[in-house]
Amino acid sequence: MNVTSDFWGYLEIHTKKRVPKRRKEDIFLMSRRIAIMSPSHGHLIRVLVGSLLLQLCDAIKAKGSLPAIIEVNAAKGHPNPIPTSLQPLKLWCQAIDDQGRPLPLISAQFRSKSNAYPATLSPDKTNASISIEAAQSSEAGKWSCDLHSGYGNITGIIDVFVRPVIKHNGNVRVDEKDGSKFYLEISGHTVTVGDNVTLFCPVYGHPPPVVSWRKGGKIIPASPSNSYALIFPSTTDADEGVYTCVGTNTIHQNGRPKQHSVTIDQHLRIKSKLAWLVPFLIILAILITLAAVIIFCECRRKKQTRELKPQEDD
Repeated sequence: MNVTSDFWGYLEIHTKKRVPKRRKEDIFLMSRRIAIMSPSHGHLIRVLVGSLLLQLCDAIKAKGSLPAIIEVNAAKGHPNPIPTSLQPLKLWCQAIDDQGRPLPLISAQFRSKSNAYPATLSPDKTNASISIEAAQSSEAGKWSCDLHSGYGNITGIIDVFVRPVIKHNGNVRVDEKDGSKFYLEISGHTVTVGDNVTLFCPVYGHPPPVVSWRKGGKIIPASPSNSYALIFPSTTDADEGVYTCVGTNTIHQNGRPKQHSVTIDQHLRIKSKLAWLVPFLIILAILITLAAVIIFCECRRKKQTRELKPQEDD
């Protein structure tokens, strides 16, 4: 039995990973001893060697930068509706063995929820990094660092934080209030009495913001299943007013927790089911007035025509 070929055959078929050269001698020695002790148990040897391989490959770990922060100075962007970072977003990671020694990399990439970015390798190939100018706040969250080395592949996770900001598609009007860049007013809603309407708090952040709702300074309960939504199954006149949602999260900066928040107002207007009648009556009154003026002018013109007509002599 050829222990060496059996060993690498198992590796290629079942693990798809390479073992560090410094580990090969130990594994071959272990395999040879097992083969000498049990020459008739080739399958057992393959299983034991495979287990050793998996343990060795699993010893590869990912090490990366501390949680990063997308720094923004306003809850809304301009001209892009999504706020972007003031400083470049910089991330790095590397693969290490079980003794903490960096391993050379073949390639690497960083992935957010929506995009993938190829990493730049250091001259000695042991460190992967990226630097993103004007990173969008919507890309905050848990990033993946995918490392490909000659010793196996490993993925690490890096948190990218951002304080609560507004997230919308650009079709919503957003205005700053009271000169604050984190106190906003967005387009309201106009509905008819009895309509079903849902108000949403369009905030985003990482960690995910905790949202609370207020009306007239009083706290009101949100939807039990989604605190970002305020549901009105059947609106009444009493539901009209300005509703305020506040999104808050806490980010550790320089070892200390710091709380951030954004406040958003939106106006809910309730109109009567007979609201259409008022403009209809106004239009009708205008048409009646216009008809009366036309009739009056026509009658006056005919009267003047009769008065100017010459009379025949007897």
